[in-house]
Amino acid sequence: MPKPRVSIETRFWKHVQKTETCWLWTGSRQCRGYGQIHLGDAKTGTAHRTSWLIHNGPIPSGLCVLHRCDVRHCVNPAHLFLGTAKDNTQDMMRKGRNNGAKKLTLEAVREIRRLELPANEIARTYGVSTKTVLSVLRRQSWKAA
Repeated sequence: MPKPRVSIETRFWKHVQKTETCWLWTGSRQCRGYGQIHLGDAKTGTAHRTSWLIHNGPIPSGLCVLHRCDVRHCVNPAHLFLGTAKDNTQDMMRKGRNNGAKKLTLEAVREIRRLELPANEIARTYGVSTKTVLSVLRRQSWKAA
């Protein structure tokens, strides 16, 4: 007898940890940090887009689901909004995510490398993206520091 299908909503909520601000996706993530969820028929989708669908309905064609909080694995619908790819780029530039490593000082880089905290916490502390912190930690940026 085939196993009964579990609804997308049931699978979604199984991997959500609510904090005071963000709802963090605890399931698998893409290499860029976005949560991913199995949609069925060998398809996967992002957790934040799935959250939008569950809470707000369909995403109009050509629009992206953007994060107000800049936490890629956040699925809190209050932190999500719709926009075009251009809106996403402008949001990134406005928030300084385009090249956060330039915002850091030598002293900050040295401190980041000494801290024993999750990269996302360090990023929030220094006002840069988690990707920027990981780039510093892996010596992909600030190599000589």
